[in-house]
Amino acid sequence: MLTHLRIRDLVVVEEAVLELDCGLNVLSGVTGAGKSVLLAALTLVAGGRARTDWIRPSADRARVEAFFELDAGREARLREAGFDVEGGECQVTRELRPDGRGRALLDGFPLSVRRLRDLGALLLERQDQHGQLDLLAAESQRALLDRWAGHADLLGAYRADLAALRTRRAEEERLALELARVRRDEEYLRFQLDEIAALDPRPGEMEELGSRERRLRNAARIQETLAEGLRLLEGEGGLAPRLAELRRVLDRLDRLEAGLGAAPLDLLEEQMGELAGGLAERREAVAAEADEGERLAERLGRLHALERKHGVPLDEILDWAVAQRRLLEGLAEGERLLAERAAARRQGEKALAGSAAALSESRLAAAARLGAAWQKRLHELGMARSRLRVEVTPREEADGWIERNGLRFHAGEAGMDSVRVLVRPNPDLPEGELREVPSGGELSRISLALHLLGLGAETPPVLVLDEVDAGLGADTARALADPLRELAARRQVILVTHQAPLAAVARRHFLVRKEFTGQRTRTIVERLEGDARVAELARMLGEEASGGAGDARRLAASLLAPPAPGDAPARRAAAGGGRRAGPAGGRRRS
Repeated sequence: MLTHLRIRDLVVVEEAVLELDCGLNVLSGVTGAGKSVLLAALTLVAGGRARTDWIRPSADRARVEAFFELDAGREARLREAGFDVEGGECQVTRELRPDGRGRALLDGFPLSVRRLRDLGALLLERQDQHGQLDLLAAESQRALLDRWAGHADLLGAYRADLAALRTRRAEEERLALELARVRRDEEYLRFQLDEIAALDPRPGEMEELGSRERRLRNAARIQETLAEGLRLLEGEGGLAPRLAELRRVLDRLDRLEAGLGAAPLDLLEEQMGELAGGLAERREAVAAEADEGERLAERLGRLHALERKHGVPLDEILDWAVAQRRLLEGLAEGERLLAERAAARRQGEKALAGSAAALSESRLAAAARLGAAWQKRLHELGMARSRLRVEVTPREEADGWIERNGLRFHAGEAGMDSVRVLVRPNPDLPEGELREVPSGGELSRISLALHLLGLGAETPPVLVLDEVDAGLGADTARALADPLRELAARRQVILVTHQAPLAAVARRHFLVRKEFTGQRTRTIVERLEGDARVAELARMLGEEASGGAGDARRLAASLLAPPAPGDAPARRAAAGGGRRAGPAGGRRRS
């Protein structure tokens, strides 16, 4: 429950502290007194959108603090949601600054606004005209039915089957698209592979041929150089003829004078012969390579053309060709895999159809129970001639993923059903959807009747009702009093009202009024007790009392009289108390 709400410098509220009761708390006051500021404060601590013009003029910031008391179940749910709370209580703070750099705190620790919004959804629910509009949405009505019926497990099973089917369908579609591409391009693909095979390139061949091309490009100069070397060795005036002349000179000297032989020249002539032979052999080899130049140039030209056609280097073309050959060879295997994935998809569709049918059948049964219970509550709220029912209709869809009885249905995130709340406020009116209900007062009672049903442990413990009694007459307001007291026995309720019969059943009554001092306007919040409360109820009854102010006060006092014995259990249930944390962290018994 919300034990205390402290507001500082928010719009026209300079400072206000509300110490709230665990049951029904009422805010009353004339129109324009500032009740909406208190509701804005609750919206802020629940993560609602902030505006810098909400900061009171001349103030450097606006600050709202909310102190919550948590039972063990609520504390456990907050912990499951990742909020670090302990000790059965928490403090939520929201600050607004003129530069827009506000902040949110949970027990003094910073919290993002997104996380504050998640926290607020677990602690506080606000029912106002906007909330009623939310109820008009078809998805909200579906979620309402599922929450009331406790469909979390059925929804979880359905969504697991839906996720599995999505995966299986995606796998099947990817493989089918790949196989279709291969089949479509198969003829051209085979032509490309045959072209590559006919050329028969080898890995690294471009580098090898480039090196040879560079050598062949110098073949003519190499031949000329080799010829020059041979000429120097064997040509006219070369080394070999001169060695021969030298040998003749040495032979002549040997005949003329003993001791000068020609033996060293033998080794020199042998070496020169080997050199000349090597040069001649190399010249013949280079001449043979030069003859290959034309064929080499043609080969390189064809390989370069292949690279230009594919737009990648030769080695990448060879890798691609290997992969494509495997793909073509795997066509038959791909067909087998595709058949397996189609079978898995059909199995997934069968599982999804089963979980969708279980959810739909449970919804149909729950819709009948919810419609009957909701209508009963409406009758208690003064709409005795109204009729309300909850309709569940599977949505047919030609290409839907759910097959049932030869028909196909839409596979949405929450199943195959459309859920509508249909109402007939009066017997002489046609049945229609909630959005067609003409009266705002009737829609308010429909919404309040829903709250009276109770929606399980996941319902936030604090319920804020903003003038849900708007447009109702005094008799209808009296009819609302006991159900409202009953609701406040289960949840803490904060009600903004102009109806005295409703304000009279509150356990705590706050008056919101404006005070004018010079050029300043301030909103004051007072807790009413005793004569002050009787006076406020009399003001709220002013137009109804026919005998003047005295009659209005007597009627107000009668509204505050103790309930009849039959009402005692509800009063005792609403009077349950417990430990409360105040703004300073103090505790007391209520």
